[in-house]
Order: sequence, then structure tokens, then C-alpha cells
Amino acid sequence: MKRLMHLKVTICSALLLLGGTAQGASKSWYENFEIGYAIPSYNATTSATIDAFKSQGATSMPIGGGFGVYLPVIKDKTLLGLAFHGVGDLYSTAGQSMVFIQAGIGLSLIHSFGSEPGSGLYLRGDGGVGALSVLTTPGSSTMSSLGPHALVGTGYGFNITSDIHMMFSTNYSVQNIDGINNSALDFMINFMR
Repeated sequence: MKRLMHLKVTICSALLLLGGTAQGASKSWYENFEIGYAIPSYNATTSATIDAFKSQGATSMPIGGGFGVYLPVIKDKTLLGLAFHGVGDLYSTAGQSMVFIQAGIGLSLIHSFGSEPGSGLYLRGDGGVGALSVLTTPGSSTMSSLGPHALVGTGYGFNITSDIHMMFSTNYSVQNIDGINNSALDFMINFMR
């Protein structure tokens, strides 16, 4: 996990130091924050563990979220950056809880069809590394091996101030860890500035 954090800090620093304003761009960099509802899907072993926990009366609360830092690379229509995307799925019963976290970090590309990033229709694609973590209380935590992580998404945004855009998006992410796929579909509210 520390290696993943160091990689994120290094890439963000490089993007900020090397980035400049692309020809025709109105801003030199953008931030994107997202939060929303998720529908995760797991491999058979993880699903069996969840089903056993549900049989004890566990309730579920899935949530998605993320953060990205982007630089304009083609005028003000296409952004390239580093993004973190995660889905947390909390199951709880009296005195016990279990959280499954699908997380990925990597390069992210957003292409806007509106007049500027965060305005109008857009498409998003991410590629990087991901992991599945399981936290239990009382108890322990485990993290899977790292594996490839990919995300595709689309959305629509509009200005709420001159610097802040509100966007509604749908994303589908998948991870292949040790040859086993986990995925999630999420519906997000994004804020880009």
C-alpha cells in the first residue's frame, strides 16, 4: 500500500511540475472529486463469503468515490491525469462488520464534447493497478495482490460557478487480480475545478 501511495505522489508531482497550459486551454490543471452509489460484483469465493454473512442478517451499504488531477493535452477538450477510483461495500450485523474495497490508481483520460472540461457530454477511460482489500471487525484486514485495473465511463456536466462544474457520471470498473475478476458499476456526482 505504501508503494501505491508513493507512486501516486510521484506521478502527481511530475504532472504538476511538467504540466503547462495546452495551446488554447483556459486552465493549466483540473481536479475532479466524485462520490456516489456503487453496485460491486465479486468472484465466486468472495461472493460466497458475502452470502454467508448476509445469511446472518447483514445489511449492505455500497459507496463509490474518487479523486483525480488532470492536465489539458489537446486544447481544452481532452484531459490526461492521475486518478484514484474506489468502491467500498460495507456489510454489518450486531457486533460484526466486513468491508470489501475495490481500489485502483492509474492514468486517466477525459474527453469533453462540450465547450470546456466538465461542461456537456464527456467520456472517460482509466488504466492502472488495482487491489481488493477486506477489513473485518473485530478482526483483521487483508489485501490481495496487485493487478490491472481499468475503468470506462461517461457523463454530463454543467457550470455551477465560473470555476466549478457539477457532473453526473456512470462508470464501469474491472480488476483482474491473480486471474480473478472483480468489477463495479457506479453512479457518481462529480465536482471538477
